[in-house]
Amino acid sequence: MDQLTEQWVQDLRDGRTPRLWPLLIGLGVMTIGSVVLLLAEFTHPGFVTESGAHHRGPVLVLLPILVLVAGPVIAISTWLSSRQDRRILRIIRASSMPHFYLPVIAKGIRISEDLPEPRPLIWTIDRAGLHGWARNTAVPTVVVAWSAIHDIRVANKQYRGQLTGYGISIHTDDRTLVLRCRTALGRSFEVGERQLGVLLQVLSSLRRDFDPPEQ
Repeated sequence: MDQLTEQWVQDLRDGRTPRLWPLLIGLGVMTIGSVVLLLAEFTHPGFVTESGAHHRGPVLVLLPILVLVAGPVIAISTWLSSRQDRRILRIIRASSMPHFYLPVIAKGIRISEDLPEPRPLIWTIDRAGLHGWARNTAVPTVVVAWSAIHDIRVANKQYRGQLTGYGISIHTDDRTLVLRCRTALGRSFEVGERQLGVLLQVLSSLRRDFDPPEQ
């Protein structure tokens, strides 16, 4: 259960958005480093040619280019997610005090039936159940009561011949929601399998607390 005390889990419990500047500084350093490396390669082509003899030439050329392109893309995506999530959080806090926040990838959500537009970007969990909050809406666009939920599990898909977890699957009376979760509020990165397992523990624990089985 030590995983449930990790900082990223505590941030989701408190509805806290991680500071943006450390990530932006790191991306800036990586971008500058890739520019310096590319300049060095163009001014010293013999180094690339020599590395090519050891099968490292293409990597030395392509890697800085990939970093140079990905750095600004990640920075802009993170800034937009942070701005959007903060706006939704202000709306949530004006009317409720959730026990847990679950940021998701709206466009990547897989469901058994269409959700209303705009689709939720943040789900909150409280004693009543799960609430899906979208941008520019004053109330949740989707509400799922604990009493309607039959099962919560990790959703898996086939990848290279193996089952890989990609979301949290919530089975209710009339639908199945598969939420592709993000690592933090204000971030656009998708969680990995280990983090999905932790989120499943959190949701299962909250369900036991708020909707205990009948004796």
